[in-house]
Amino acid sequence: MRFPGTANQARNDYLYVADVSIVSGGTAQLVLGKSISRSYLYLQNLDSGPMYVELGNARATCTISGGKVNAVTVTNAGFGYSFPPIVRFLGGGVGPPLPAQGLGPAGSPFLGGNQVNYPAPSHFATAHAVMTGSAPNQTVSSIFIDDGGAGYLTAPFVFLDNSPLDPYGAAVPSLGGGMLLVPQGEPLIFNGTCCPTDAISVFSGTGGAVLACRWMD
Repeated sequence: MRFPGTANQARNDYLYVADVSIVSGGTAQLVLGKSISRSYLYLQNLDSGPMYVELGNARATCTISGGKVNAVTVTNAGFGYSFPPIVRFLGGGVGPPLPAQGLGPAGSPFLGGNQVNYPAPSHFATAHAVMTGSAPNQTVSSIFIDDGGAGYLTAPFVFLDNSPLDPYGAAVPSLGGGMLLVPQGEPLIFNGTCCPTDAISVFSGTGGAVLACRWMD
């Protein structure tokens, strides 16, 4: 049997090899740039020491004051950028009172969620990344707020996404940070209904260590 709508091998589904050998221990290294699509991802540490991997871009958090975004702090400067990542503020907005649903007394406001699937206020904040270094080795030094927005009840989630011109910028995994791949242990596998298309980076304290990477479009 097969699931309705699946390919049933009526096409070629290639398993691509993107293994990397750590060039310099103690330095973040790119494994895969951001993909247009990806249906399967396999990462395994083939070395005798720990590795740390990250998926995605540089990272930042923000604070609000008076319903506006008033400060943004870069928590992971990333590496390997040629163009600044796009800055988006997600969630944190105001919703209507909810007494009809029995979720609170009359007049109870929606507190605002700082996750990506919560609503943002109609006047949302905007900002841009300020970079340091030279392409293709730029990092994010700060986030400049162009417009603090209005109507925030909680600090929104700050999401940095690759510019359409630059699939290679990535977050920095560091010793003790990121997702741990134990030596010759269980692989990290994404398969099934969804698979991240983010840029992937790796960190190891040992030069010459090998990360096995397999992926499908």
